[in-house]
Amino acid sequence: DRTGDTFRWKGENVSTAEVENHLSALVKSNDICVYGVEIPHTEGKAGMAAVVDPDSSLDVTELA
Repeated sequence: DRTGDTFRWKGENVSTAEVENHLSALVKSNDICVYGVEIPHTEGKAGMAAVVDPDSSLDVTELA
């Protein structure tokens, strides 16, 4: 369940939809969900992405 369309990281508002759009173009998939997760002892939330990859063809090292 998504509780919002943005999350804050180090004082900046991050749009989940904007990150999803950029990531979708990079990995050539529309089955992506971006959300914020709490990281202990930090301000705000970090971004986490879930990508559906049924063929296991995504090389995440190319995203670094």
